[in-house]
Amino acid sequence: MTSILGSITENGDGGFYPYRCSKAALNAATKSMSIDLKADGILVACLHPGWVRTDLGGSNAPMDVDNSVSCILNTLNSLTEKQTGCFVQYDGKILSW
Repeated sequence: MTSILGSITENGDGGFYPYRCSKAALNAATKSMSIDLKADGILVACLHPGWVRTDLGGSNAPMDVDNSVSCILNTLNSLTEKQTGCFVQYDGKILSW
């Protein structure tokens, strides 16, 4: 599980240095893992759950946990070899690194 805040391309606001750096590092590790496990038929992807109303997301987040989880499960069930190594949003949209 990652965050859109780990995307370098989508960073238009700055700030959140420790969080952004940790998620960007996670994304890099996940991409490498997808390459290492591809021959074994194991799909690996970075997944952004959306901005969710949790302790971390806060009360202003537009999505509740149940909706995020439902979308994530649908996305996970639809992943194919085409998405392995990708940065994927909760709704299946491919995000830029």
